[in-house]
Amino acid sequence: MKGSITLMTDSGFLGTGSPLYMDLFILLTSLIPFLILFSVWQASQEHYRVHRLMQGLLFGLAFGGFMMVGYYLYFSVSFWSNLEAQGAGVWYLFCLYVGSYLLMLMVWFATLKYAHGDHKRRALPGLYSKGHKRLGRWVFGWIVFNTLLGWLLYGGFHVH
Repeated sequence: MKGSITLMTDSGFLGTGSPLYMDLFILLTSLIPFLILFSVWQASQEHYRVHRLMQGLLFGLAFGGFMMVGYYLYFSVSFWSNLEAQGAGVWYLFCLYVGSYLLMLMVWFATLKYAHGDHKRRALPGLYSKGHKRLGRWVFGWIVFNTLLGWLLYGGFHVH
């Protein structure tokens, strides 16, 4: 276990000097909006199975990435001391990012849960289809917001 922690905290590949796990998370959160658009396009082409599988996979990746970063940041003494040294503005931005990302994950999970229920009842398109599209648009907007906020936070604050 110790070896894997060291590997993930080695310098990443984006050239910022941040750890590998942060570079992986930033790359993942930057790709997710494009993959979601592809998934939505699949649904518009009536490839619902591909859409459903991609949404579940993307949610799992977003959740797993968030948990990975949380795990490494929790044990990173240098992160917390650097965050404190950056001042209140960066601290508030960090809290906004974490809170917004968690809220986005909860709404995305609810969207997936209700869509899965409709699929099991073979009620598609059904009563909740318009709501599903609306929640999907909200989640997509949230993902784009969190991606931009993550790049802003990542660009202004490096974890060493």
